[in-house]
Amino acid sequence: MKKGFSFVELMVVVVIIGIAVTLAAPGYARYSEKSRGSRAQANLEKIYDMEKRYRLDNGTYYQCATSGCSITIINNALGLYIRDPYFTYSISATAAGRAEDLVLTNQPGYRATATRVAPASLCLGKIMTISADSSDVVKTDCSTW
Repeated sequence: MKKGFSFVELMVVVVIIGIAVTLAAPGYARYSEKSRGSRAQANLEKIYDMEKRYRLDNGTYYQCATSGCSITIINNALGLYIRDPYFTYSISATAAGRAEDLVLTNQPGYRATATRVAPASLCLGKIMTISADSSDVVKTDCSTW
Protein backbone atom coordinates (compact mmCIF):
# COMPACT_ATOMS: atom_id res chain seq x y z
CA MET A 1 0.00 0.00 0.00
CA LYS A 2 1.36 3.42 -1.03
CA LYS A 3 1.38 6.42 1.26
CA GLY A 4 0.79 9.98 0.08
CA PHE A 5 -1.49 11.86 -2.28
CA SER A 6 -2.15 11.27 -5.94
CA PHE A 7 -1.55 13.98 -8.53
CA VAL A 8 -5.30 14.36 -9.10
CA GLU A 9 -5.93 14.93 -5.38
CA LEU A 10 -3.22 17.62 -5.27
CA MET A 11 -4.67 19.34 -8.35
CA VAL A 12 -8.16 19.38 -6.79
CA VAL A 13 -6.74 21.10 -3.70
CA VAL A 14 -4.87 23.64 -5.87
CA VAL A 15 -8.07 24.43 -7.82
CA ILE A 16 -10.07 24.88 -4.61
CA ILE A 17 -7.43 27.23 -3.19
CA GLY A 18 -7.39 29.18 -6.48
CA ILE A 19 -11.16 29.63 -6.39
CA ALA A 20 -11.05 30.77 -2.76
CA VAL A 21 -8.34 33.35 -3.53
CA THR A 22 -10.27 34.61 -6.57
CA LEU A 23 -13.39 35.13 -4.48
CA ALA A 24 -11.54 36.77 -1.57
CA ALA A 25 -9.33 39.21 -3.54
CA PRO A 26 -11.96 41.91 -4.33
CA GLY A 27 -13.14 41.95 -0.72
CA TYR A 28 -9.59 42.32 0.52
CA ALA A 29 -8.94 45.17 -1.95
CA ARG A 30 -12.03 47.04 -0.70
CA TYR A 31 -11.09 46.44 2.93
CA SER A 32 -7.53 47.62 2.31
CA GLU A 33 -8.70 50.76 0.46
CA LYS A 34 -11.23 51.57 3.18
CA SER A 35 -8.48 51.29 5.80
CA ARG A 36 -6.17 53.61 3.85
CA GLY A 37 -9.03 56.06 3.32
CA SER A 38 -9.80 56.07 7.05
CA ARG A 39 -6.17 56.90 7.80
CA ALA A 40 -6.21 59.79 5.31
CA GLN A 41 -9.48 61.06 6.79
CA ALA A 42 -7.92 61.04 10.25
CA ASN A 43 -4.92 62.94 8.86
CA LEU A 44 -7.20 65.58 7.35
CA GLU A 45 -8.97 65.93 10.69
CA LYS A 46 -5.57 66.47 12.35
CA ILE A 47 -4.79 69.17 9.77
CA TYR A 48 -8.19 70.76 10.51
CA ASP A 49 -7.44 70.86 14.25
CA MET A 50 -3.94 72.24 13.74
CA GLU A 51 -5.22 74.87 11.30
CA LYS A 52 -7.50 76.16 14.06
CA ARG A 53 -4.51 76.36 16.41
CA TYR A 54 -2.35 77.99 13.71
CA ARG A 55 -5.04 80.64 13.16
CA LEU A 56 -5.20 81.38 16.88
CA ASP A 57 -1.43 81.83 17.00
CA ASN A 58 -0.96 83.73 13.71
CA GLY A 59 -4.29 85.39 12.93
CA THR A 60 -4.66 83.56 9.61
CA TYR A 61 -4.85 80.02 8.28
CA TYR A 62 -1.77 78.30 6.89
CA GLN A 63 -1.72 77.74 3.12
CA CYS A 64 0.87 76.07 0.93
CA ALA A 65 2.88 78.19 -1.46
CA THR A 66 1.47 78.54 -4.98
CA SER A 67 3.94 75.95 -6.27
CA GLY A 68 2.53 73.39 -3.82
CA CYS A 69 4.07 71.69 -0.86
CA SER A 70 4.89 68.27 0.45
CA ILE A 71 3.61 66.62 3.59
CA THR A 72 6.97 67.45 5.18
CA ILE A 73 6.32 71.18 4.73
CA ILE A 74 2.79 70.82 6.12
CA ASN A 75 4.10 68.81 9.08
CA ASN A 76 6.71 71.49 9.87
CA ALA A 77 4.31 74.42 9.47
CA LEU A 78 1.51 72.93 11.57
CA GLY A 79 3.53 70.87 14.04
CA LEU A 80 2.22 67.54 12.78
CA TYR A 81 3.76 64.13 12.15
CA ILE A 82 1.89 62.65 9.19
CA ARG A 83 3.45 59.93 7.06
CA ASP A 84 1.26 58.47 4.33
CA PRO A 85 2.68 56.87 1.18
CA TYR A 86 -0.80 56.36 -0.31
CA PHE A 87 -1.95 60.01 -0.42
CA THR A 88 -0.49 63.40 -1.26
CA TYR A 89 -1.67 66.35 0.80
CA SER A 90 -2.02 70.05 0.03
CA ILE A 91 -3.59 73.12 1.61
CA SER A 92 -4.93 75.93 -0.55
CA ALA A 93 -6.68 79.23 0.10
CA THR A 94 -10.39 79.50 -0.58
CA ALA A 95 -12.26 82.67 -1.49
CA ALA A 96 -14.31 82.56 1.67
CA GLY A 97 -13.85 80.98 5.04
CA ARG A 98 -16.36 80.83 7.82
CA ALA A 99 -18.58 83.90 8.06
CA GLU A 100 -17.18 84.94 11.44
CA ASP A 101 -13.61 84.71 10.09
CA LEU A 102 -14.42 87.07 7.25
CA VAL A 103 -16.22 89.53 9.51
CA LEU A 104 -13.55 89.56 12.25
CA THR A 105 -10.32 89.26 10.28
CA ASN A 106 -11.20 89.56 6.58
CA GLN A 107 -9.10 86.42 6.04
CA PRO A 108 -9.83 83.77 3.43
CA GLY A 109 -10.41 80.18 4.46
CA TYR A 110 -8.51 77.09 3.39
CA ARG A 111 -9.12 73.68 1.88
CA ALA A 112 -6.94 70.71 2.81
CA THR A 113 -6.93 67.97 0.18
CA ALA A 114 -5.71 64.37 0.21
CA THR A 115 -5.27 62.81 -3.26
CA ARG A 116 -4.96 59.02 -3.63
CA VAL A 117 -1.74 58.02 -5.39
CA ALA A 118 0.02 54.75 -6.27
CA PRO A 119 -0.11 51.83 -5.99
CA ALA A 120 -3.09 51.24 -8.27
CA SER A 121 -6.31 51.03 -6.29
CA LEU A 122 -10.06 51.33 -6.55
CA CYS A 123 -9.83 55.06 -5.74
CA LEU A 124 -6.65 56.05 -7.59
CA GLY A 125 -6.73 59.79 -8.34
CA LYS A 126 -9.78 60.43 -6.13
CA ILE A 127 -9.70 63.13 -3.46
CA MET A 128 -11.04 63.89 -0.02
CA THR A 129 -11.22 67.41 1.39
CA ILE A 130 -11.82 69.32 4.58
CA SER A 131 -12.09 73.09 4.87
CA ALA A 132 -12.38 75.87 7.41
CA ASP A 133 -16.14 75.99 7.02
CA SER A 134 -16.77 72.22 6.99
CA SER A 135 -17.21 71.78 10.75
CA ASP A 136 -14.76 68.87 10.91
CA VAL A 137 -16.50 66.92 8.11
CA VAL A 138 -14.35 65.27 5.44
CA LYS A 139 -15.90 65.12 1.97
CA THR A 140 -14.86 62.11 -0.09
CA ASP A 141 -14.77 61.47 -3.83
CA CYS A 142 -14.72 57.64 -3.63
CA SER A 143 -17.59 55.51 -2.37
CA THR A 144 -15.20 52.88 -0.94
CA TRP A 145 -13.92 55.31 1.70
